[in-house]
Amino acid sequence: MAEVGKFLVKDTFNITHRGIVLLGQILEGDICKGNHISINQDTQFKILGLDFPRSQSIPLQLGLSIGNVIQKADLEAIKNQILIITD
Repeated sequence: MAEVGKFLVKDTFNITHRGIVLLGQILEGDICKGNHISINQDTQFKILGLDFPRSQSIPLQLGLSIGNVIQKADLEAIKNQILIITD
């Protein structure tokens, strides 16, 4: 899989019946539904959806829906991390 972008995770939260959302900012490249996000070298998750918050700040924030694939305890560890997006 080729790298297509980088994403800075600012916050994480869970939406009932939708799963985990990684809220943050695209640092470079383009992100599309169906891309994969790498939490570490061995762990990748498919991006199931893109969500834009109603109230926007500068820089623009984006939510990446990835389903219920990460334990709550692990969510704190990825805040303020730059994650790699692949096709």
